[in-house]
Amino acid sequence: MGWIKVIGNWIAGQLGNFPTAAAQREKYETKMMLLEAEHKKAIDVLESENRDLRAKVEPLSQENKQLHAAVSFLEQRLKAHEDSEQRESRIPGADAGGY
Repeated sequence: MGWIKVIGNWIAGQLGNFPTAAAQREKYETKMMLLEAEHKKAIDVLESENRDLRAKVEPLSQENKQLHAAVSFLEQRLKAHEDSEQRESRIPGADAGGY
């Protein structure tokens, strides 16, 4: 056997150790499918958590609006009471019991 044939056989044997383009493509596509499935699952988890948080926040937002309305009402009542007291203190004889 000539040295060219020996080298040719060695090269052919080495090429068998390299994955074919089809095998590489299949491996790549499998990896991409797994990554896409993982990505979809992560999105589903985040969307579920988002729905849960929105469900918890909505009642709190309503309660917050009601509390702000109540505080505003109480502030108006307090101001009206203070204004009333101020007017009464300016009326002559008001501190004498009206006599």
